[in-house]
Amino acid sequence: MLALVLAVTGCAGLRLQTAPPTEPAADLAEQVRRGAVAATGSLVVPVRQLLEDGVPEALRAELEAVRQNALLYVSDALGGAYDSGLGDSGLGEPIPPPPTPEPPMPPVSISQIVNLLVEAGYSNRTAADEAPDGDVARLLASISAAQFAAAVRISGLAGVELPALPVAARLLEFPFQFYFPGTNAPGAVVFDPGVAVRAADLGDGVGSGGVSSDVGVSSDDEGSTDTEGVTTDGISEDDSLESAGRATASAPSGLTVQEFSALVAAEDAARYAFEVTAARSADAERAQLRALAHHHATRANAWVGIGQLAGTAQDPRQVAWALPPAASPPELVLLIESDLAERYAALVARAAPGTRLGLIDGLIEANVVREHWGGAPLVFPGAPDIATALGVSPPPPDVPALPHATAPALVE
Repeated sequence: MLALVLAVTGCAGLRLQTAPPTEPAADLAEQVRRGAVAATGSLVVPVRQLLEDGVPEALRAELEAVRQNALLYVSDALGGAYDSGLGDSGLGEPIPPPPTPEPPMPPVSISQIVNLLVEAGYSNRTAADEAPDGDVARLLASISAAQFAAAVRISGLAGVELPALPVAARLLEFPFQFYFPGTNAPGAVVFDPGVAVRAADLGDGVGSGGVSSDVGVSSDDEGSTDTEGVTTDGISEDDSLESAGRATASAPSGLTVQEFSALVAAEDAARYAFEVTAARSADAERAQLRALAHHHATRANAWVGIGQLAGTAQDPRQVAWALPPAASPPELVLLIESDLAERYAALVARAAPGTRLGLIDGLIEANVVREHWGGAPLVFPGAPDIATALGVSPPPPDVPALPHATAPALVE
């Protein structure tokens, strides 16, 4: 017994050699988070340098908001940059980094900031689609929407073009792309109804301003116009969204029939509200309101096909809807697009990973259109609860206004 005690106590000074700790492999959720942090954080230093170099006063507040929002997204919303805690000597002392003189940064231009915003928005859009957790997906989609909207605002104020974007949601078998108002730049992403309508089976013509499924207009023909003035370019019964929606893996999965139906109802009600308001409006507003009506009719029809609602009792499209209270057409646009942004954001959280792009683009579109008609910029579009939870100050009041006359209509 004594020998055993001596043997044990005699070894007290020994230190067993163990392998040094290694950094754990990041799972998909952590990879998505780190990617979002990197993409959003890439804005901070260039924007700060541009502000230090001097910018026109009209741009200063916008750029400062971009910088502050990027810091908020990275540190508070996304949890900050990853630090494994393994960067030390093993004795509790950090290993000093090798001295490397930092070269001076080249001058930064407004165009570069716009490009960085678009790249960050696109990266976070992809991350939102891939995120395993629905709530994280909704957060990233909201950040993406804010970054795209900031790119639109700053490009408009500075008079610079938005970059060509490799964005195609592939909601179906064609690019269901979101729209940047105010740009006709080559390669700019523009919602093209001649490509994207490809109307689903509309049955007896209910909805979409009374457009019937037997219109039979090909995308090469002149666009026809129904009695409300909503163009129906590219509609063909033989090329229906219903069949495409069944066949396409990227159509949102995880949503119930009731959720698809509620989304269709919201889009179709928007279509009707804009049709009626266009008919009552002066020429300056009428064209843009008709374009919005067409746009929402297209979306309603698309979701009918994807949700396989055509010809069922769950298809909610109807000829007329109750009009929401709004004192002016711009106020109507703000009311409807704000509601749609929140609906799309909520559905992003519900849909399965890898199938969310069409919903994310719905959020991005609604927010850009909302701002285009005088909506105040939002830090978390479509997700006011996130803004409240992070203590974000309420946005300034909206200033409903007809979009600038030189801006193109939503659809050509």
